[in-house]
Amino acid sequence: MEMEKKKRGRPRKAGDTVQLWQFVRAGVAMCAYDEARGSGEKHSAAVRHAAQFVKQLHPEMPISTTEVKRILAAWRPRSSHTIFRFERSSLGAEDRIMHRLLREQLAMLKGKKGLNL
Repeated sequence: MEMEKKKRGRPRKAGDTVQLWQFVRAGVAMCAYDEARGSGEKHSAAVRHAAQFVKQLHPEMPISTTEVKRILAAWRPRSSHTIFRFERSSLGAEDRIMHRLLREQLAMLKGKKGLNL
Protein backbone atom coordinates (compact mmCIF):
# COMPACT_ATOMS: atom_id res chain seq x y z
CA MET A 1 0.00 0.00 0.00
CA GLU A 2 1.51 3.32 -1.12
CA MET A 3 1.06 6.38 1.03
CA GLU A 4 0.20 9.59 -0.78
CA LYS A 5 2.92 12.18 -0.28
CA LYS A 6 1.76 15.15 1.78
CA LYS A 7 2.10 18.51 0.04
CA ARG A 8 4.46 20.98 1.63
CA GLY A 9 3.35 24.33 2.99
CA ARG A 10 0.14 25.77 4.25
CA PRO A 11 -3.01 24.32 2.64
CA ARG A 12 -4.91 26.68 0.39
CA LYS A 13 -8.29 27.99 1.41
CA ALA A 14 -11.11 28.06 -1.10
CA GLY A 15 -11.09 31.88 -0.98
CA ASP A 16 -7.41 32.07 -1.96
CA THR A 17 -8.08 31.28 -5.60
CA VAL A 18 -9.84 33.13 -8.40
CA GLN A 19 -11.90 31.25 -10.94
CA LEU A 20 -10.73 31.60 -14.55
CA TRP A 21 -13.89 33.37 -15.74
CA GLN A 22 -13.56 35.94 -12.93
CA PHE A 23 -9.92 36.58 -13.87
CA VAL A 24 -10.88 37.04 -17.55
CA ARG A 25 -13.71 39.38 -16.57
CA ALA A 26 -11.37 41.44 -14.40
CA GLY A 27 -8.76 41.66 -17.16
CA VAL A 28 -11.26 42.73 -19.80
CA ALA A 29 -12.86 45.28 -17.46
CA MET A 30 -9.50 46.80 -16.44
CA CYS A 31 -8.37 46.98 -20.08
CA ALA A 32 -11.58 48.75 -21.13
CA TYR A 33 -11.34 51.08 -18.12
CA ASP A 34 -7.74 52.02 -19.00
CA GLU A 35 -8.67 52.66 -22.64
CA ALA A 36 -11.54 54.94 -21.60
CA ARG A 37 -9.34 56.82 -19.12
CA GLY A 38 -6.64 57.11 -21.78
CA SER A 39 -9.11 58.76 -24.15
CA GLY A 40 -9.96 61.40 -21.55
CA GLU A 41 -13.05 59.92 -19.88
CA LYS A 42 -13.66 60.65 -16.21
CA HIS A 43 -13.66 57.78 -13.70
CA SER A 44 -17.43 57.29 -13.59
CA ALA A 45 -17.76 57.31 -17.39
CA ALA A 46 -14.81 54.89 -17.70
CA VAL A 47 -16.45 52.53 -15.19
CA ARG A 48 -19.69 52.56 -17.20
CA HIS A 49 -17.73 51.99 -20.42
CA ALA A 50 -15.91 49.02 -18.88
CA ALA A 51 -19.17 47.39 -17.74
CA GLN A 52 -20.78 47.89 -21.16
CA PHE A 53 -17.70 46.55 -22.94
CA VAL A 54 -17.65 43.35 -20.86
CA LYS A 55 -21.40 42.86 -21.43
CA GLN A 56 -20.92 43.29 -25.18
CA LEU A 57 -17.88 41.01 -25.42
CA HIS A 58 -19.09 38.29 -23.00
CA PRO A 59 -22.89 38.50 -22.58
CA GLU A 60 -22.88 35.37 -20.38
CA MET A 61 -20.68 37.02 -17.72
CA PRO A 62 -22.46 38.95 -14.98
CA ILE A 63 -21.08 42.50 -14.64
CA SER A 64 -22.25 45.85 -13.33
CA THR A 65 -20.67 49.22 -12.64
CA THR A 66 -20.45 48.24 -8.96
CA GLU A 67 -18.59 45.06 -9.90
CA VAL A 68 -16.15 47.08 -12.04
CA LYS A 69 -15.48 49.28 -9.00
CA ARG A 70 -14.90 46.14 -6.89
CA ILE A 71 -12.49 44.79 -9.50
CA LEU A 72 -10.53 48.05 -9.51
CA ALA A 73 -10.45 48.10 -5.71
CA ALA A 74 -9.23 44.51 -5.51
CA TRP A 75 -6.65 44.56 -8.30
CA ARG A 76 -5.58 48.21 -8.09
CA PRO A 77 -5.75 49.48 -4.54
CA ARG A 78 -4.95 53.18 -4.14
CA SER A 79 -2.17 52.52 -1.65
CA SER A 80 -0.33 50.18 -4.06
CA HIS A 81 2.72 51.28 -6.01
CA THR A 82 2.37 48.37 -8.42
CA ILE A 83 -0.69 47.62 -10.54
CA PHE A 84 -1.81 44.70 -12.68
CA ARG A 85 -2.34 46.01 -16.22
CA PHE A 86 -3.93 44.35 -19.25
CA GLU A 87 -3.60 45.58 -22.82
CA ARG A 88 -5.60 44.54 -25.83
CA SER A 89 -3.78 42.88 -28.70
CA SER A 90 -5.12 41.76 -32.02
CA LEU A 91 -4.53 38.29 -33.36
CA GLY A 92 -2.67 37.91 -36.64
CA ALA A 93 -3.99 35.71 -39.43
CA GLU A 94 -1.82 32.78 -38.32
CA ASP A 95 -2.94 33.17 -34.70
CA ARG A 96 -6.61 33.19 -35.75
CA ILE A 97 -6.13 29.95 -37.70
CA MET A 98 -4.41 28.29 -34.72
CA HIS A 99 -7.16 29.55 -32.39
CA ARG A 100 -9.85 28.12 -34.66
CA LEU A 101 -8.06 24.76 -34.90
CA LEU A 102 -7.64 24.62 -31.14
CA ARG A 103 -11.33 25.38 -30.59
CA GLU A 104 -12.28 22.61 -33.06
CA GLN A 105 -10.04 20.10 -31.27
CA LEU A 106 -11.49 21.07 -27.90
CA ALA A 107 -15.00 20.68 -29.30
CA MET A 108 -14.14 17.14 -30.45
CA LEU A 109 -12.72 16.31 -27.01
CA LYS A 110 -15.86 17.69 -25.40
CA GLY A 111 -17.93 15.17 -27.32
CA LYS A 112 -15.64 12.28 -26.48
CA LYS A 113 -14.93 12.92 -22.82
CA GLY A 114 -17.74 15.20 -21.71
CA LEU A 115 -15.39 18.17 -21.19
CA ASN A 116 -16.65 21.74 -21.03
CA LEU A 117 -15.02 24.60 -22.93
